[in-house]
Amino acid sequence: MTTLNKILIGGLIVVGGVGILTPIIYKNKINQFIKQQQVEIKKDGLSLTKKSENDSFTKIKREYILTIKDISPIIKKIYPQIKSWDLEDITHTFNNSKFLVSVNISAFPTYQQDAVILSFLNFNNKTMDSLKQDEIGKQILTFLKNSLKLKLDISGKDIKKVKLDDIDFTLKSDETINFKSKNVYTTFDNTIHSNIDSLSINDKTEYKTTTISISKLKYDLKQKDDFNNKAVSSLKQLKVETKWNGTKNINTFIFNDISSESQTHTMLDTISASNNLLIKNISLKAKKDSISIDNLTFNTKIEKISLKGVKNLIQLIQQNKNSPKELQSTILDIINKGLSFKIDPLSIKSAHIDIKNSNPIDVDKLKINFTTTLQKNNYSFQRTPEELLNYTDAHLVLKTTQKNIEILNSFNPAIQMYLNAIIKKDKNDVTIDISYKNGKIFANGTQLF
Repeated sequence: MTTLNKILIGGLIVVGGVGILTPIIYKNKINQFIKQQQVEIKKDGLSLTKKSENDSFTKIKREYILTIKDISPIIKKIYPQIKSWDLEDITHTFNNSKFLVSVNISAFPTYQQDAVILSFLNFNNKTMDSLKQDEIGKQILTFLKNSLKLKLDISGKDIKKVKLDDIDFTLKSDETINFKSKNVYTTFDNTIHSNIDSLSINDKTEYKTTTISISKLKYDLKQKDDFNNKAVSSLKQLKVETKWNGTKNINTFIFNDISSESQTHTMLDTISASNNLLIKNISLKAKKDSISIDNLTFNTKIEKISLKGVKNLIQLIQQNKNSPKELQSTILDIINKGLSFKIDPLSIKSAHIDIKNSNPIDVDKLKINFTTTLQKNNYSFQRTPEELLNYTDAHLVLKTTQKNIEILNSFNPAIQMYLNAIIKKDKNDVTIDISYKNGKIFANGTQLF
């Protein structure tokens, strides 16, 4: 046998050995992972038990029953302040609910679509009996059993995508309610990305039809920890529409092209947070009345807050402690260490207001910048709230046009005298610059009080 043949045979043995060992090793890892999860989910009041197993050499095919033994740990995480009687109602309804977990994955560690499917089985006996007693309950159960499915893509043993099957569910009673969703999913990588192509609720009664809908919602979250993260979101449209049956009366409330970017970060012993919001257009129509606002910008930032104080406050809320003394002490710690808050800016490009029996109004650009700073202090709750102003500075700058000032004066001519004392004109532009410092109020640099 030549050296080349020996190498080829050796290579084939290695490749074959890897091919045989890979699914065995991967199955062992999956089994270990499932055992770990069975232990972990007990902390959240859940249990996972095997219903069936039909594994082959190349496939892992199983069914598990996921049971909500006690839903209260999950509810308390979502809503720490929940009242005990509300929690009791929820536990009576949802405890001992069961879901089917269907696992169908390759025994080789590759990216796999719809590897795990979660579907509803049943509620506890009391809840099931209650739902079966009326037509609405029966419709809800039919929908949950036949149409509600959550599908998971995995790579190795990591969940990479969670997708909700598209929904088109109609509930019929004295009114008809239709719920639709399309392409709802979340992916997990370095960034968590969520998507909703469309979501709508349509409620039709004898007299009117109301529809609430959203389209093209996207949300991206990059998170280092709870206090260092960045989120970017966009929404093509949010629409609320009411039609009165048999008439031409339609009320609409529409937000178009919403985008938002929020960020939280820590520096040394402080935390800062910011949010930038832009809405390209807001439209409100009711019969013959209408209001339209273009390019609404609202950017806010809060800085230099005590990180320790924020952590303590969150812990108190999560523990649902009814301790006013601890709460006051924590809030006071945040106040004493100071902070600053900014609106930079709140602005609109233009607005149009058309109200029945009134002349239409076209509003020009408007921009507001505001900053307030609370210095480090020794304030206590035994002192009056007004004394906190001794440690506070504030600065507001409003920029607009002479046309907007004239519109304001037309509503209340008496206000013109006060505006003339604080406005600064530059051709068609108007500026109002007001500041508060050391207990004194200034307008455009001149002390007023």
